[in-house]
Amino acid sequence: MPVKILTLNGEIAKVNGKVAYEIIAEPPGPVTYADWFLPSRGELIVVYDRIVAQGVGSLPTDEYCWTSSAFSPVYTYGIIMSTGNLLPLDKNLFNGRYALPVRSFTDTDLYNIRDAGPAGGWIFIKEDIGGGLYTYYEVAPAALYPEMLYSNTTELTQNQGYGQTIGDGYSNSIAVTNQAGHTASAALSCLNYSVTV
Repeated sequence: MPVKILTLNGEIAKVNGKVAYEIIAEPPGPVTYADWFLPSRGELIVVYDRIVAQGVGSLPTDEYCWTSSAFSPVYTYGIIMSTGNLLPLDKNLFNGRYALPVRSFTDTDLYNIRDAGPAGGWIFIKEDIGGGLYTYYEVAPAALYPEMLYSNTTELTQNQGYGQTIGDGYSNSIAVTNQAGHTASAALSCLNYSVTV
């Protein structure tokens, strides 16, 4: 790490007989964020309310967006991003549907709702977990297109992928990708998404 020798009146500064210096932090290099997932119903509702409906960013507002929350073996919840209306979407249809990756991370009190997040998206949840730490949720800076299929297979068991609340998106996404015969899905696309800033 580079150092800078400190001077005082043109002379090398000393503290207790030793040369005084400061460490110069090198600018950080690019950081890749690859911890995304397909949001649960509850998470996507908050994205709509705090980001899309407030006109923050340039997320699509005219189409259906998948959630990771299954409604039944045939349907999953989706949101019409122009209105925020929640409805069951047929998992086998994909015309006009897209995925909107989100991520969760823990940090100190750095961000507020609607602030730009570290991965270039927008903070939509900030939860105080004590000790000066917060759990944040960030929505990606862009949606995943083209017309995205929920999953090539829809055989979720009753206890897999049905979580509806904030905090269920990641486990739902994993449940979708762990289905027998799974090869492609909106959840997998979100899990594979990455952003380098």
